[in-house]
Amino acid sequence: MTDLIADPIVQEALSIEGYTHMRKLPSGEWAGLFKFLFTIGLVVGIDMTGYRIRYCFADEKSALQSLENYDGYGDPTGPWIKAKGRDKDGTFRS
Repeated sequence: MTDLIADPIVQEALSIEGYTHMRKLPSGEWAGLFKFLFTIGLVVGIDMTGYRIRYCFADEKSALQSLENYDGYGDPTGPWIKAKGRDKDGTFRS
């Protein structure tokens, strides 16, 4: 299967939509940052339909540091406030 998220055109479209600091994690999933109304989300599992889970941070600096250190397994380190979405096993978190 082709990794569509790696396509420069898709990367540009995601950037226009507000995704920043996109990178492919060692786990094989794509992750990046996305600004919400009151938080910065470290979004994980980005694909053509959205993302699998997000970790909400109070500030961009903490979110970026967490993204840089995250391998895609388990939860990221750092002072995230809340996780929303689905774990890899399908467990819903809200």
